[in-house]
Amino acid sequence: MTPRKPPAAVPGHVPGEVSRRIDVAAAAWLILFSLWFYSLDMPNNRPSTRLDVLQSAPFHLLDVIDPPEVKDAPPGGWSGLLQRLPLLLAAAGLAAGAWGWGRLGLRAVGVDAALTRAERFYLAGMLGLTVLSTVTLVLGLLGLLAAGWFWGWGTLGFFAGVWAAWMTPPCASPGPVRRREELPFSTTWRIVLGAVMVAFLLPLLIGSLTPQNDFDVCEYHLGGPKEWLQQGRITFLSHNVYTSFPFLTEMLLLAGMAAWGEWHTGALVGQAVLALYAPLTAVGLYAFGRRWFSPAAGWMSAVVWLSIPWTTRISIIAYAEGGLSAYIFAAMIAAGVALEVLRAKDGKIDRTLLAWASLAGVFAGGAFGCKYPGLLVSTIPVGLALVWAGGKSASLKTRGWLVGVYSAGVLLVAGPWLLKNLCETGNPVYPLAYGLFGGVDWTPADHAKWQHGHPLPHYASFGAWAVDLVRKLQDFVGNNDWHSGLVFAFVPLAWLLERGRWLIGLIALYLGWLFLEWFLLTHHIDRFWVPMLPVASLLAGAGWSACATGVRRKLVPPVLLAGLLLNLAIVTSGLVGYSAGLTDLSVGRQRAAPVLSFLKHEIDDGGLPADFHPLCVGEAALFHAEFPVTYNTVFDHSLFEEWCGVDDPDVSSAERPLKPAEEILATLASRGVTHLYVNWAEVVRYRLTYGYTDFASPRRFDELVAAGVLDRAINLPDQVALAPLGEGNEAAEIRRWAPEQIVAGSEPPLYVARQLFRVRGR
Repeated sequence: MTPRKPPAAVPGHVPGEVSRRIDVAAAAWLILFSLWFYSLDMPNNRPSTRLDVLQSAPFHLLDVIDPPEVKDAPPGGWSGLLQRLPLLLAAAGLAAGAWGWGRLGLRAVGVDAALTRAERFYLAGMLGLTVLSTVTLVLGLLGLLAAGWFWGWGTLGFFAGVWAAWMTPPCASPGPVRRREELPFSTTWRIVLGAVMVAFLLPLLIGSLTPQNDFDVCEYHLGGPKEWLQQGRITFLSHNVYTSFPFLTEMLLLAGMAAWGEWHTGALVGQAVLALYAPLTAVGLYAFGRRWFSPAAGWMSAVVWLSIPWTTRISIIAYAEGGLSAYIFAAMIAAGVALEVLRAKDGKIDRTLLAWASLAGVFAGGAFGCKYPGLLVSTIPVGLALVWAGGKSASLKTRGWLVGVYSAGVLLVAGPWLLKNLCETGNPVYPLAYGLFGGVDWTPADHAKWQHGHPLPHYASFGAWAVDLVRKLQDFVGNNDWHSGLVFAFVPLAWLLERGRWLIGLIALYLGWLFLEWFLLTHHIDRFWVPMLPVASLLAGAGWSACATGVRRKLVPPVLLAGLLLNLAIVTSGLVGYSAGLTDLSVGRQRAAPVLSFLKHEIDDGGLPADFHPLCVGEAALFHAEFPVTYNTVFDHSLFEEWCGVDDPDVSSAERPLKPAEEILATLASRGVTHLYVNWAEVVRYRLTYGYTDFASPRRFDELVAAGVLDRAINLPDQVALAPLGEGNEAAEIRRWAPEQIVAGSEPPLYVARQLFRVRGR
């Protein structure tokens, strides 16, 4: 009898015993990581723990689907959805115009014919939002912020994009899928995961229309665009240094305001456009996860990203991190494809290679345009990867071309922001690099204060450094309220894929660099590591697709179910941050800015004059103010001190005497100031962090009252004026520095946190 031939070796298959050991190790990792992750509490939402939220999740989600009746609940529901529908349509119109220009740009670059439908849509969307931002900057500098310019530009772009799509050959086939050791991916899986993504997209998109209450957002992300729209053009704002940052994402907020023709409601349109970076990144994860790994990896990468609570959080709060996350990922993708082309062409120059290198430059420039740190997390490392990762096969001429077209792409997007600052301040990266470039309206003392307010971490010993590194690594991997147990449960399993490990290695190396850059070069705010999550999600999708056999395959459903259930409970509740949901927008604004809403109500009711115009001390989060305001941020020169104090550099701020009352009153009158509004809670917070001028103190206001500049403080309602004293550093500072603000006999202890003074004679 002829002996049977042994079965043919399966490419990438690991022989028996080794395979079993790998399977056991992978299963053990899934179990141990999940146990650790779900054992943690929620540091920003104590006393809640993840297990508490997970156990109550089914009941909470049932209440989301069928809300219980709440007595005296504010109007909302379907009426709230109808109220938001025009805003969503306006955002969709801006997005459609942006897509059209991006689609035209993609055709001009010359790579669209070789792309799948998903790849085209993703890249066109990213290019289009970049174009929309840049066009808004140019129109703003030219003083052309009328709605007609934006709708005309968008209409022209949409039809140009339709023409470009019509002229492009049919979409490329995804090509032969690399059938590695991956989970079978049936139609059922696609339907289920598609429904899951819709479930996460709904609270994200609806939440993006929330009136903002975050301090930074109201101070400059929205505050700067509001001021520019009100004055009809983009100019240098000497009282708000933050508005000299690169403002790529903030230009989308300004575009929404300008297209709507009004800043308050138009901001919501811009917020919806800004939130599109999240689903757009999900499309990119799907498209290139499929291209590089498998359909299963693509789908799961998108699901992991959209289900991370941080993704919803940076979409419903108008931070720059949503755009930064998208551009970091897009630049990595474009550079990765360029390296694939470079390897396929054996290092020779090719139009396709240069096209992808230019796209990488545009997206890396977009990262720089979102925030200055984009230079370190995207622009420089992606550029170095293009030059270095090509290997010995790339000639010096090829590397030179790559550097040239990549740099041109970077400058095309980031250059306008550098040029704007150079023209306005003499410093292209104002207010940074003061020692190198200087800067108008910035002094050595201002620079020192900035450095003090943004310090790099300092450690007493290497041991302390190592301990903090481990602690921060734990935070990044899972110990954070808005993280997901699906990310790093699967990231390490990406190494189980036998082919393409060079690509997995590069992505993992880049992820490691992003973490080290955050740890070594920032002041460790958790929001700053969020842009790493799309990169990690791509590896997680690859790792999930590798769970094809053995015990680890059986563990995938419960791990996936627990992660999605917990995340959905978080993003549909207040745990993710303030979301107005479908509540009436007027109620949402009152909740977002109760003090400013109260002041507006007083103006309308005659309790405050119709020309009410406060000079704000301490307060700078003034986006929702529907009346004129004068203010400065903590890092700008104090207008209160400049207008009221004698200018004597040899006298400290605390000891600086007041100017004559007549001079102060004349200055305030010339500026139209009728009142002084003081937020002592912010002053105290600044004193303990960034530093705040000692000229501003309760005793200083007593002097102004005694001098006849101000009347005594207006009696404000307790819910406006008072705040709990609490415990900790701020309470100790109030007791030491301003004990007169503490309300005698109050239980629990309260202090006067806000005061309003009328200028004498107004």
